[in-house]
Amino acid sequence: MAKFVSVHINIDFLRDLFLPFENNFIKYYFVDYLWGLSLSCGLHIIFFPNMKHSIVLTIIVFIFGAVYEALQKSDVISGTGDIADIILYLLAGLCVNLINFILIKKEEKTK
Repeated sequence: MAKFVSVHINIDFLRDLFLPFENNFIKYYFVDYLWGLSLSCGLHIIFFPNMKHSIVLTIIVFIFGAVYEALQKSDVISGTGDIADIILYLLAGLCVNLINFILIKKEEKTK
């Protein structure tokens, strides 16, 4: 006969296992990174820039994010106005810029 073993799994153990870092990063900061990534991707899809214009779009995303966070800091709109959010907007723009650079280089090789 087969023996069944009862296993009691602690939910806190699973949370610690799959999220070794604090949940606050995903809850408060990763959303802003995704927002910057989607804005940057949207601008790149609309304008499909070359490398020089791609950098300009990244700067636009950075400035837009910085102004948004400054408005939050000055209580014009609700929010925290955190400097980490501005850094994540810049990182998101740079990631899309890197992807655009790789795609441009790949396209140049196929010509």
